[in-house]
Amino acid sequence: MPSPWDAERQKQIDRTRTGILILLIGALIAAIPYIGGFGSLLTLIGAIMVILGRKAFGPTHRRNVVISIFVFFLGIAIFFVGTFVVVAMAATSIRSSLPEDQLAAVLLSLMTNILVVLAVGLLVIGIGSLFFTYALQKREGRLILLGAYGVTVVLRVAVLLVALPLLPPLAAQLAHTVATGGTIDPTGISNSTSGATQNIELLNAIPSLLYAAANYLAWTRIKKGEIPGPMTPPGMPPMSAPIQPQ
Repeated sequence: MPSPWDAERQKQIDRTRTGILILLIGALIAAIPYIGGFGSLLTLIGAIMVILGRKAFGPTHRRNVVISIFVFFLGIAIFFVGTFVVVAMAATSIRSSLPEDQLAAVLLSLMTNILVVLAVGLLVIGIGSLFFTYALQKREGRLILLGAYGVTVVLRVAVLLVALPLLPPLAAQLAHTVATGGTIDPTGISNSTSGATQNIELLNAIPSLLYAAANYLAWTRIKKGEIPGPMTPPGMPPMSAPIQPQ
């Protein structure tokens, strides 16, 4: 019968292997338009299982998983807190007697800052995805992870370069609508920018597929027994190398 330590370690290995397989499937589904949200849900489930099984794969992987969790929530905090600060600052500048051109300038600054905050938050979250399985990878897998994050950076910058020139006329239109007592259509605002960046957003399938490939490499290493290596049970002295005869 395996010892309680061996049984717990095997349980953590099984959790990590299953979790990475779910991450792989989630990344593949995330690359498919219209059902990418389901892939995100699978990614969350897989990440939880990898977190629960992190201790069996050594201190480096355990540390990287903790860093990934911290960075993930940091990215979310950057987006929500940053958006709140940007909106609050814009709200203090908007007055009922504000001329239309000045109102347009305030709205332009608001929309620009929100786009930048969103891009920064997503890039920070991407760093968490990079570290999550980094210690489980060989050189090929690590290069794939770095490539996936690099493509993500390029796509975020491309979205900003395409969307930012669209904001000045949109801000002027919104300012005119407010000044004349019209009704603002949030759907129209969203469609005005998402339509121009839709083709770029479709390219998000590239990093998703790269992350899926990296997850497959890590899953294969665990399935073949390459990782984790043999470990000394807690409380036992480390195993020494056998003494070679003279």
